[in-house]
Parts: sequence; structure tokens; C-alpha cells
Amino acid sequence: MEGLINPNSKRVFYIREAFRRGMELERIYELTKIDRWFLYHIQRLRAIETELRHMAEKGPDFRQWDPYLWKQVKEYGFSDVQLAYIFGSHEETVRKARLEKGIEPVYKLVDTCAAEFEAYTPYYYSTYDQENEIRSSEKRKV
Repeated sequence: MEGLINPNSKRVFYIREAFRRGMELERIYELTKIDRWFLYHIQRLRAIETELRHMAEKGPDFRQWDPYLWKQVKEYGFSDVQLAYIFGSHEETVRKARLEKGIEPVYKLVDTCAAEFEAYTPYYYSTYDQENEIRSSEKRKV
């Protein structure tokens, strides 16, 4: 309870554990005062993790997943390392299986000038979405 009440660097893990133990979202909100929208999404991630653990126990091999399931899991933010841990595998094995299904990140542009004028320092972040926003150039890359 103290980990939920007092803001700290591990609070999100206390929230995850509270959901694992069956604490209601409303009670976690009362203790943390964290917006319910964020708590709902943490709760959803915990539920998906639980579903993945059940899948791992039943034995369906992640190498047999269809691309849609891969896409969903990656869109929710589960890393290859996390999936390897859940399924008792190795990161390289998960990565290879994912790539064999054609699931690769795309890159989205962050416009540092909020589209008010041309940005000379935009940057990209990777995500599992549909549209790739990379602007090709001949400039030197990092």
C-alpha cells in the first residue's frame, strides 16, 4: 500500500502488482490519484501479460502465431525480451520468428516545430503501426 500511496520510481510496478492481486482500479485511483485512463491501460497490459502466460503454459509456440497476433502484441509494447522471458525462450528466437512473419517497426516523425514552420531538427521514434513517415535524404545519418 505504501508503494502505491507514495510517489516513487517503482510505483508502476506496485500498480501492476496491485492489479495482479485483484485490487480494483477505483481503489488504486483512490490511493495514487493517477488518472483512471492511465490506470486502465496499465490494467490492460497486465491482462494481456496474463493471457500470454496462459498461452505459454498451454504450449502454443509463438513461432506459430499469425501476423495479426504478433502485430497486436507488439502494438501493446511487449518487447522481444519480454516475450522471450514469458515463453521461456531467447530474444534472438523471438526476433527471428517475428521477422519471419513480416512484423517490423515503422518510424513516426516528431515535428519539433509543431508544423508552424519547417523543422530542421525533427526526429523519429519506432512503433508497430501501419504508416512509415521516414523522409529519405542523402544527408549523413546517425
